[in-house]
Amino acid sequence: MSLPLASLARAKTFTTDFDAFFGTISQYARVPYAVGFGISGPEQAKKMSAYCDGVIVGSAIVKMVAQYGKDCVEPVGSFAASLRAALDQ
Repeated sequence: MSLPLASLARAKTFTTDFDAFFGTISQYARVPYAVGFGISGPEQAKKMSAYCDGVIVGSAIVKMVAQYGKDCVEPVGSFAASLRAALDQ
């Protein structure tokens, strides 16, 4: 599977074999695990959620806070709601 992931600096596409990579982790993991590298939107969060117990979205929210400043609450809340909706599908 090839999953396009966006970073703050530039768009990236990873061609990692996620099935094999996370299959190995799942085989040995004794605790829930989350993935957070490069996840910047609902589609990416949904795709990665198939491989792990949780997704972490940090930089995309930090970028929104920087963009909207003190008016960031509503855009960040809407963004978080879109992530939740994608994960609930």
